[in-house]
Amino acid sequence: MSSVRALREELIRLAVPFILASLTVPLVGLVDTAVLGHLDSPHHLAGVALGSILFDLIWAVFGFLRISTTGLYSQSEGAGDHKEAGLVAMRSLWLALGLGIVLWLLQWPLAAGAFSFLQAEPEVTRAGMSYFHARILVAPLTLMNFATLGILQGMGRARTLLLMAAVTNAVNIVFDVLFVTKLGWGAAGAGWATSLGHAAGWALGMSVLLPTLPWRTRLGTLLKTHGWGRLFSLSRDIIIRSLALVGAMSYVTAQAAAMGTLLLAANTILLKWVSLGSFVIDGFAMAASRMTGREFGAGRPGMVLQITKLGIRWGMVCAGLFVAWAMFWPAGSLELLTDQPAILAVVDDYRWWLAPVMLLGSVAYVLDGVFNGLTLGKDIRNAMVVSAGLGFFPVAWWAGRQGDNHLLWVALCLLMGMRIVTYGLRLPKALNPAT
Repeated sequence: MSSVRALREELIRLAVPFILASLTVPLVGLVDTAVLGHLDSPHHLAGVALGSILFDLIWAVFGFLRISTTGLYSQSEGAGDHKEAGLVAMRSLWLALGLGIVLWLLQWPLAAGAFSFLQAEPEVTRAGMSYFHARILVAPLTLMNFATLGILQGMGRARTLLLMAAVTNAVNIVFDVLFVTKLGWGAAGAGWATSLGHAAGWALGMSVLLPTLPWRTRLGTLLKTHGWGRLFSLSRDIIIRSLALVGAMSYVTAQAAAMGTLLLAANTILLKWVSLGSFVIDGFAMAASRMTGREFGAGRPGMVLQITKLGIRWGMVCAGLFVAWAMFWPAGSLELLTDQPAILAVVDDYRWWLAPVMLLGSVAYVLDGVFNGLTLGKDIRNAMVVSAGLGFFPVAWWAGRQGDNHLLWVALCLLMGMRIVTYGLRLPKALNPAT
């Protein structure tokens, strides 16, 4: 019992700062919206919305820099191989810097192609491009920030992550007000504020990491193919997983849009609530990733199973609280996101779908974290691809054909539920690969 209690206390100790750090992300989005929403012309807000779509996709792809680094670092630490842990950190940082430079160099064709596809009004396009170019300026630092977050997560430095998030978002908010409200820079000002926030977070993170990293490592040691092979393999699988997830959620929006404006608005409100809950649940997934990586690296698969059970239990508790909040106090939850009676009437028809989607999703998110800690990228990729290809997309396509929004939510339940089944079938073998 004492070991289970110790694991539970560690899980909560790590998860709470992770959760608080994650919740600062939607806060900044709300501040951006509030600041830009009070300008005389709506094209600044619309332009940032378009630019944000592009950044959401880019950062979803490059999120592997955090996720894969956490698993590889924590496993090396758990195995007592501190040298390899240091090399994992160095490889991730150099890879992030290289990819960030490439992204910065490609900003002009990326922007031209993306905004041509989005086909907005000329004023909105100009605002969106000014926002995009201001934010992409610090792409190398932003991607290095992802790697830094992964290293610190692998170290279990949850409070440092919280401090980084607080500094990043505080700088963003202060310069949002200065650049947009005081100086009148519009969408470009919002982009510059975000860039400065990321730069500040990067500077803080690197100041913590600098004394711990093996900067004098010989180039030949750093370039050994085995370490890079593990990083590239895990990263590739996580990218595929992320693209499949983004594709699925985008398809939900597209199908709802075809069913009518009210359904699209109602689904957007409900999915925003799901997203807000996922920020909380993700704290337990991140904690589970760090802990399972360490225990598996140390050769203690039984402890991994205990951590998995604890993570799932606490994730479901959080999901249940968010569901109950929306069900029994809509005035203090869903109705905060819109005050339009017509939309709220449709929301009321579908809000009970939050229960299965969020409860199943909580289990899937935690299992994502567990398998990342085990560095089983193929299983992460396969769970998402199989669930999306065989469960979600066929039902979501049929929902669009029938114009049935309930079926669309069934598809989301299948996306979450089939991932759980796929992970569950693989977990025993993953913990005991010799069997």
